[in-house]
Amino acid sequence: MLKRMAVVASLVLPLLPATALGEDLNQDLAWCNGNAASDEQTVSGCTAVIQSGRATSDEYVILVNRGLAYDDLGQHARAIQDYDQAIRLNPAYEEAFGSRGVAYGELGQYARSIQDFDQAIRLNPGDAHDYYYRSVSKRRLGDSAGADEDLAKAKAIDPSIGGSGNSSSPSSNAPAPGAQNARSAAPANNATFGLGNTLQQAAPTPNAPAADSAAPGSDAIEVEYWRTIENSKNPEDFEAYLKKFPNGHFADLAWNRFDALRAPADVCQSMVGTWSWFINGDVTFDADGTARQTSGFKATWTCHNGDVKIFWPMGIVDTLALSADGRHLRGRGGVFGLSEVTGDRK
Repeated sequence: MLKRMAVVASLVLPLLPATALGEDLNQDLAWCNGNAASDEQTVSGCTAVIQSGRATSDEYVILVNRGLAYDDLGQHARAIQDYDQAIRLNPAYEEAFGSRGVAYGELGQYARSIQDFDQAIRLNPGDAHDYYYRSVSKRRLGDSAGADEDLAKAKAIDPSIGGSGNSSSPSSNAPAPGAQNARSAAPANNATFGLGNTLQQAAPTPNAPAADSAAPGSDAIEVEYWRTIENSKNPEDFEAYLKKFPNGHFADLAWNRFDALRAPADVCQSMVGTWSWFINGDVTFDADGTARQTSGFKATWTCHNGDVKIFWPMGIVDTLALSADGRHLRGRGGVFGLSEVTGDRK
């Protein structure tokens, strides 16, 4: 079984001075950029770089790196959130669509997976992995002709795709080591999306249950499982249900709840506009990441899944949480980061 490879991107962040803070951030960047000892360390490094506010131009790459690590940890809901944000930052980044397609495939959401691979292929028709993984999703949906056609296209680009061995060595047409590619050499041509960070090697027969389906006679177990999570506010509970019962009685409802609970990732859009600030007058946040206060102060800001950072002159940073309705900011800031900071949408 082959795992997908982490993106190893050349992020254009300048090295910081050899201070304790600079060394820490350079180490975090190295971890995020493929030099970590574990997926947890990759997540930690990428998160630190994002929170530093120094990754503005390459943040979409860092988000995909962190998403790949979340995928390898089996946390596909978090991975999809990062891919969503990367796509918002750079809608032309093929790797974000391809990586999200794989994540949806591993959750058994094959139609969504295909939509992402469609867009990835439009952006980069020369990536064999997008055709390959789209063929996997099509086959799982019963579209054998479409799957065969995609597999043939993948092999035309990279003849090693669909090989029977366990080698991950690319052909001369495959992306070179270190290239920004979210998918590794693919497994055998009868592979199916599996659970977690691997791909199943055996496809189900036409009349057999899918490999990731619950055992026969498990309706009562499924109903009881659903009852324990139906009122949950945690999207990972519904992700867990979909992994266990990808074709279950409540699958459509589970996806609706999953999407609704992920909605706070979009709440950052409500930051743009004028806010009544706790001191020195109103603050207006612009979509380009800049902010200005009626008192004359200027700042820059970032927002990720409702976590807001505002960077004022003289190194002052406010760290705030945006309410679910997008109308209130609460947190800490000031010179020592200890003062209460509040803002309310006007």
